[in-house]
Amino acid sequence: MPHCQGFRCSNHTEKNKKSFFQIPNPETHAELCKKWLNAISVKKFDFKSFKSSRFNVVCEEHFTEDCFTQRLSKRKSRLRLKNPVYADESVIRN
Repeated sequence: MPHCQGFRCSNHTEKNKKSFFQIPNPETHAELCKKWLNAISVKKFDFKSFKSSRFNVVCEEHFTEDCFTQRLSKRKSRLRLKNPVYADESVIRN
């Protein structure tokens, strides 16, 4: 069960009906991954040792409203990032 990696955040996919976003893979998006890891301020994540996983996610509470576009699905309305580049230190909040 993925849970938010944001500092002191306890949101997780089974408990909350929030949107979650996977931390970018350092092998394919190194600079973006560094920005996300710096922004969430979690000491357990060091860029050099960070391994991408579907469980390493950040919930919607750590982004500003202007980062999202809303896409309607048959099941529910889900938030989507407009562009993952927007998710950097200036956007991700602790």
